[in-house]
Amino acid sequence: MAYYSCKKNNLFFKMFLVVILLLTQNIYAENAKIELLDQKLAEIILLREKIDEKRLLLNDLLVKIESEEKGIINEIKDQQKKVKAANYKDAIKNSRIYFDLKLVKKFRKYITQINERLTFLKISDENIKFLFEQANDDIKIAQTLNNIKIAEFISKIDHLVTSIYIKLDKKLFFDNKMPVESEKKIWDKIMSKNR
Repeated sequence: MAYYSCKKNNLFFKMFLVVILLLTQNIYAENAKIELLDQKLAEIILLREKIDEKRLLLNDLLVKIESEEKGIINEIKDQQKKVKAANYKDAIKNSRIYFDLKLVKKFRKYITQINERLTFLKISDENIKFLFEQANDDIKIAQTLNNIKIAEFISKIDHLVTSIYIKLDKKLFFDNKMPVESEKKIWDKIMSKNR
C-alpha cells in the first residue's frame, strides 16, 4: 500500500511539474510578446518623430515657396504696367513676364506636391498614433490577463510602419507629368486679381 501511495504521489508530482512547466512557458511566451510589442511602440515613437521633422521641413519650404511666388506675381504685375500689356499675347513678348509666368507655374506644381505630402504625413501620423494607442492598451490587457494574441497586431504595425517609411523617404519633387495650370491661366488669374 505504501508503494502504491508513493507511486501515486510521484505521479501527482510529475503531473504538477508538467503543469508548472507549461504555465512557465506560457508566461515566458506572453512576456516575450509584450517585450516585442514594447519594441514596436518604440519604433512607432521614432517614426512619429521622423514624421514631425518632415512636416516641419515641408511647412518651412511651403512658406518660402509661397512667399517667392507672391514676389514673382508682384513682379509680373509691375512689368505688365510698365509694358502696358493688355493681354497674355502682349505680356509674353516681354521676356521677364514670360519667364516669371514659367516660374509661377513651377512654384504651383511644388506647392501642390508639398501639400499632397503634408496630407500624407498627417494621415500617416493619425494611423500610427491609433496603432500606438491600441498597442499600449493591448500591453495593459496582456499584463493583467496574461493571454493575448498579438502576432497579428505586430504584423499590422510592421506593415504600416514599413509602408510609411518607404513613402517618407521618397523624393518630394518627382512627378514631372503632374497637371498644372498653363501660363495663360496663371496670367489670367493674376490679372483678374489686379482689377
